[in-house]
Amino acid sequence: MRAWPRGRPAAGLTSLATFVCGLMAYAASAEAGEMGDFPRISGTIPFQIQNDYNFDQDGVSDWNNLTTDTEPDLTIDFIPGPPNLILYAHSVLETVGNGPKPGKDAYFKDTGLYMQDLNLSYGNGRWGVLGGKFTPDFGQAWNLAPDLYGQDIPQDYEFDERIGLGAAYTFGDGSFGLHTFSATTFFLDTTFLSDSIITSRGRTKKSDGGPSNTQSLDSFSLVYDGAALPIRALPGLEYELGMISQAKGSTEDAREVGYVVSANASFPLNGSDAVLAYEFIELKPLLEFVYFDDYDGVKGQDRSYTTASLELIYKQWDFGAAYSYVHTDHPADPSGNDHGYEVSLQGGYTLENGFGIAVGWNYARDPDDGSEGQMIGIEFTYEYDW
Repeated sequence: MRAWPRGRPAAGLTSLATFVCGLMAYAASAEAGEMGDFPRISGTIPFQIQNDYNFDQDGVSDWNNLTTDTEPDLTIDFIPGPPNLILYAHSVLETVGNGPKPGKDAYFKDTGLYMQDLNLSYGNGRWGVLGGKFTPDFGQAWNLAPDLYGQDIPQDYEFDERIGLGAAYTFGDGSFGLHTFSATTFFLDTTFLSDSIITSRGRTKKSDGGPSNTQSLDSFSLVYDGAALPIRALPGLEYELGMISQAKGSTEDAREVGYVVSANASFPLNGSDAVLAYEFIELKPLLEFVYFDDYDGVKGQDRSYTTASLELIYKQWDFGAAYSYVHTDHPADPSGNDHGYEVSLQGGYTLENGFGIAVGWNYARDPDDGSEGQMIGIEFTYEYDW
């Protein structure tokens, strides 16, 4: 399972379900006498530079876009516990605002820095509670699919930058798996933290509307995560069943309700003895289906997402393929019902010093305007821990 709080793949922490798993590991280190002095401060800075060359785009000439997605995080453990009291801060440096104009080359255009998560959590490894700014646990593909392009469409339902409260409890001792139930209540951030610096994206206001933009705790999620099941044929199986309900804002006419069914697994291909770094060979499939009633707060408008991906880790190599399909039913004009899709391939290599490089290809049809196009990209990564 993942570790709450959860962010994007290399940046860690916002899922309430996985926060419990993180606390369990934390409690184990306490029992082993590895705690040291407190408060304990640690952090990670995953650097990412990506260049995308866009071609065969409908109605525009070929163009190049150079961007960064760098996500520093900071964790402060206040007490040796368990129970443990943890402050987590996760910021994001990426393109904000309108970004580059299609058909024109861009280099770090409209790059801004903002706070995606800022929360305080308390728990003992079996249960946990959280308050502050976080991402409610809902869906896995936006965080676990191959990340050069495979997460692009699933990120439509990454409901980050919510303010509220959450709680989780894990049942089971491992004999029949671990079963975590989590619940959150929240609203969209409209504080000064909704703005960004370097390039300002503007502070979110209640009058802007949008699902859960209510400044009151009348949106919620309920999620069940399962892991560590004693099924020999499906090692490393994790699955998720959940729902999210977002209250209508000032510009919507209905409450948006979403449902998710998701599963992923890890199949070791060289046995379980490869415990050293870069010795693992494993296959990682993922399948996810998400359905929304009154999508985006429009009464009668429904949208579904289906994502399938497969990733092969071969020592320091990483190969991945992903496919996402989106279908939308429009209430006013059934003949205008639309669909979109995205297929991507990628391959990468990570050096022992932590530097990584990946290349990929993407073909997509936009689920909103129907435009189509291709991209080829190259990504450079490095993660610094302190």
